Amino acid sequence: MLKTFDWDWQGAAAEYRRANKLSADPHRYDAGLAGIGLLFGRVDESIAAKRLALDRDPLSVTAMHALGIDLYVAGRYQEAASALRKVIELDPSFASVRSFLGTALLLQGQPQQALALVEQEPDPSYKSSVLPMVYWSLGRRQESDEAMTALKRDFAPVAAFQIAQAHAFRGETGAALDWLERAYRERDSGVQWTKVDPLLRRALRDEPRYQAFLIQLKLDGDGLFLR
Repeated sequence: MLKTFDWDWQGAAAEYRRANKLSADPHRYDAGLAGIGLLFGRVDESIAAKRLALDRDPLSVTAMHALGIDLYVAGRYQEAASALRKVIELDPSFASVRSFLGTALLLQGQPQQALALVEQEPDPSYKSSVLPMVYWSLGRRQESDEAMTALKRDFAPVAAFQIAQAHAFRGETGAALDWLERAYRERDSGVQWTKVDPLLRRALRDEPRYQAFLIQLKLDGDGLFLR
C-alpha cells in the first residue's frame, strides 16, 4: 500500500479494509492489515493472520517466510528459525531467508552457525548487511569494520536501514540513528520496522532520539485504530 511510504498508517489500513470489501474473498487482505498492526507491536494478531494464511496454503513460501519474520520480531527466535528453515526447504534460492535466519541465530548467541548460513545467502545485499554483525559477535573486529565499509560502499543507496541495524548491533547508537534518519529521508521501506526490529529495539529503546524518531514516523501509538 502506497500510503505506508508516507507513514500514513491509518490511510493504509483504510485501503486494506476497502480492498477486502471489494474482493470476492472478504478476508484476502487481513494479513496485510495485521501487518500494519505488527509495526506498532501488535505481534500476536499478525502471527495469527499468517498462520491462517498458511492453513489455506500450507506450501506458500511467502506466507511461511512472513510467519518466520513475525516470530523473529516477537523474539521467538527458535520458532522463527524453524519457519525460516522450512522456507529454505521449499525454495533454496529464496533471497534474504538465510540472512534473517542467521540474525535469529546471532540473537540466540550462535554466531558460528550464523556465519555458516549467511555465507550461503544468495542475495549479496542481504549477505553484506549481516556480515558486520556476525564478525563483531565472533570478536573479529577488523573483519567487521571491513565488512561495514564494504556494505556502505556497495549498498548505501539501498540499504540505509540495514546499515543502521548493523551499527546498532555493534553498540554504535549515534551512527545507527544517523543512518535511520538517512533511511527516512530516502523513503527506505525498511524504516517502517523501526519500532519492532529486535536489533534496533535492544540498542536504542532508551535513546531520546529514537523515541522522537518513532513520533516522526507516527509509530509512537499502540495501533488501536486498526480495530
